[in-house]
Amino acid sequence: MARALPCLAMTRKAKHVLDELLESHLIPDTKPGDALQMAVSAADEVDFLLTWNYAHLANPIAQARLEGICRSLGLRAPLLVSPESIPQVRFGQTIRRSN
Repeated sequence: MARALPCLAMTRKAKHVLDELLESHLIPDTKPGDALQMAVSAADEVDFLLTWNYAHLANPIAQARLEGICRSLGLRAPLLVSPESIPQVRFGQTIRRSN
């Protein structure tokens, strides 16, 4: 199933978002991979970033700060969700966020 998912590339836009995230210290300097996940997700307008990382990603403080940074860049932040909190759907339905 995972093979059918598209891979997201590191683009200039994602690099710019990454630089902003690192500069804001939203994610500790020791965890640049967490910031990279956020940056690529935001740059590619992903609806949900699914993670078990409650410390840096799937928490209300990180969500609010990411939304502020994305808003300043003219982007919509992905929802940072854990497997337990992702919206439930029936097989075959889509779970796109509304604008």
